[in-house]
Amino acid sequence: MKFSKFLFCFLIFFSCQNDNSLKKGNSFIFTIEEFDLEKDQMKINLEVTNTSNKTLKGEKWSLHWNQMHAGIIPESLPKGISFEYVNGQAYYILTFDSNYSIEPNGKINFSFSQKGILKRKPYGPLGAFIRNHETDELFNLSVTFNWRDAKNLDKLNHDSSKDKYNSMSGLSLLSKGQLNWIIPSPKEMIFQNKYRDTPEELIINYTNKIEIDTLILLTRIKNSTSVKIEFDNKKEANSFVSYDSNFNGEEYGLEIKEDIIEIRASDYSGVLYAFESLHQLLLISENENKKLPIISIKDSPRFKYRGFLLDASRNFYGINKVKQVIDYMTHFKLNKLDFRLTDDEGWRLEIPGIPELTQIGSKRGFTKDETDKLIPMYGSGAFSDNSGSGFYTKDEFVEILKYAKKRNVDVLPQISFPSHARAAIKSMEARYKNYILKNDEVSANKYLLNDFKDQSEYRSAQLYDDNVICICQESSYTFFEKIVEEVKKMYDEANLEMNIFNIGADEVPNGAWQKSPICKKFISENKEIQNINDLYNFNLYKLNNILNKYGAKMAGWDDIILKLTKKGHSETIIKEEMIELDPRVYVWNNTWGEGREDMIYKIANLGFEAVMSNSSAFYFDMAKDFDFESKGLSWSGYVDYKDTWGTEPLNVFNNIQALEKNNLIDENIEYQNMTVEDIINQEISKKTHINKKNEENFIGIQSQLWSETIINEKIFDALFMPNLAVFSERAWAEKESYTFVKNPENQSKEIDENWNLFANTLSQRHFRSMKNLYGGLFFDLGKPGAIISDDSLYVRTKFPGLIVRYTTDGSVPNKKSKEYKDPIKVNPNDQILLRIFDGFGRGGNYVKL
Repeated sequence: MKFSKFLFCFLIFFSCQNDNSLKKGNSFIFTIEEFDLEKDQMKINLEVTNTSNKTLKGEKWSLHWNQMHAGIIPESLPKGISFEYVNGQAYYILTFDSNYSIEPNGKINFSFSQKGILKRKPYGPLGAFIRNHETDELFNLSVTFNWRDAKNLDKLNHDSSKDKYNSMSGLSLLSKGQLNWIIPSPKEMIFQNKYRDTPEELIINYTNKIEIDTLILLTRIKNSTSVKIEFDNKKEANSFVSYDSNFNGEEYGLEIKEDIIEIRASDYSGVLYAFESLHQLLLISENENKKLPIISIKDSPRFKYRGFLLDASRNFYGINKVKQVIDYMTHFKLNKLDFRLTDDEGWRLEIPGIPELTQIGSKRGFTKDETDKLIPMYGSGAFSDNSGSGFYTKDEFVEILKYAKKRNVDVLPQISFPSHARAAIKSMEARYKNYILKNDEVSANKYLLNDFKDQSEYRSAQLYDDNVICICQESSYTFFEKIVEEVKKMYDEANLEMNIFNIGADEVPNGAWQKSPICKKFISENKEIQNINDLYNFNLYKLNNILNKYGAKMAGWDDIILKLTKKGHSETIIKEEMIELDPRVYVWNNTWGEGREDMIYKIANLGFEAVMSNSSAFYFDMAKDFDFESKGLSWSGYVDYKDTWGTEPLNVFNNIQALEKNNLIDENIEYQNMTVEDIINQEISKKTHINKKNEENFIGIQSQLWSETIINEKIFDALFMPNLAVFSERAWAEKESYTFVKNPENQSKEIDENWNLFANTLSQRHFRSMKNLYGGLFFDLGKPGAIISDDSLYVRTKFPGLIVRYTTDGSVPNKKSKEYKDPIKVNPNDQILLRIFDGFGRGGNYVKL
């Protein structure tokens, strides 16, 4: 999703480094020398090394990079250096006059100013490369970003080790006997503190009334535990799978007794989830005492829709990564994969009959005119051999559909129309030019998506001025129907129904279509269309008709039912007439304090089928805290794991800590004699709540992982996990007990206690398995919090049980450094650095006291 709240102050970029140079080293050193907060500027020093084996002659070379925030002030550049802003968020080019020649391995060094403040590392420069204009050679540069010694860095008030420590109040290490077992928490579970030996082999008799994919169940357990498993109705069994008509879909019963294991369900999804719970217990057994708890579980989901959005458009992930995502979704009982396949920066799905979409739209890198690839974005650099480029073949997509279905995950295609469509637009422009050269005007115009004479002035949330499809020409709908038809064929090949098609359609920029000659003519010829909102509604009806033709329900972000105004995606006026289209609406923009916290309830109360996709709670790409090195963005605030866990979907206001954190209540008012409900009614009286009778329209919740900043799999993993596990608790489990506590002080205490139990369970019982489970991943470790009190060092972590190592000589702790276990005495002159490690020696970023 995009972030227009930074539209004029920031430009955001991230880089997937790809070293094609002849010599390695720090060849692009970007140093912030000073933060000038009064002028909202930075003083930058840039050192560039020619790592090629040819001289870069003045006037014959250029320097390119992406940078998400802070634009170059052209007049601050030294004489002879010129700046060009190309497009988006943001592609920069510097060119040099005859005074700037560089011999091989030579360097230049110069200073300039930028408008805006880089408050965190992900917003900085990445993807730098040089183009030699004489030879047309390109070579990527190794980017170094220096910021620690910048003047006035302290005035940015980044979270200190003390701030981190205080934010972790209420967290403490629990004993194994205090922990829970399964994530997400089962609806009903009876554990009497008794154990049995874990069997070396599970021999399973199973019902024929349920079509069970025994190979999937067998493989998931066999590949990650030492337990042998066999499904065989002819052998004497120690485990049984039975059909029980009293269970609903996805519901299951699991009993581990002293001598047998019993599973009951009415469908395959229930059996699958029972095995996932058993799987988790077996993993815990492997890591702890080789014992299984004697336990009785009856479990079912709170919400029927439990989603995860994977954005493969900004940065691309191959089929194996997608399969791993699906495996983890099933592990934590999520069932809907909203697959974002297209955006401004990439088209990621092969469409038979329109090869240009992947020949051009799936690639980023240096280009003279975008007839061969898209311009570099998010640090993709000069070449198309990194995560900025790639696509799924038709066969791969069909394989993904089948793979997901066997794991009770429905894949929902999301192809944005008419906004966020630059990759498609540029691909079809290139197609047009190619056919015009062949004198084939009919083919050239067949799928054309833009009006070449359009003079409309706009900037999208990602600062593009050319990313909206012209909805006034028939070729745009011919294109859309072709896409829908081909995607439908892929579902048919997978023997699946394409019931939902997500058009995305978020953040249509104000100003689009208003100076398009084609649109002016179209409006003049259609008297029922009086303005831009009428025109956009016409577009939605047309798209809906196409989708209905192919048996699909239209879905989109809540923008599709909001009035188009200058407020953009911050608008709150709902077009109630859109209920006629019966769309599924994903409600995303609910940044605390901006007046949209209750949009999901307004929309559900009007009868729309609604999914909560809250940016302030369920966006995995939001940074956890205001630390310079924190991964992700922050346009919707800083979203900690506790914020996700503590969001009550049917009443986001019923959390006293969330209200305090987000300044929705007055800290100076005494609330001693008031209930939480009284406080909500007094301080947030104008907010809408969902009516009980309309709760059926609220079909569930969805988490999102937008990929602008995800330039490699390590970053992906850290933003994906443990976010997914935490989110699953809200998607599946029952309401937290704190939501029933009326006294504010008592509610806050129960929030802390419940979160501490969940965090300990996740850390102590589930993290260890993630190193190898489904191929393994690098879950987020974060930074510890620490204070010195009475000459003693006190340390906390977000997830108790993780290992903290420290040094006192200013060196970065490694896996052999001393382990912190209890408060230790320190000296005033000690230079203390702390760092979290997992159980296998992998360390996170360090914190300095």
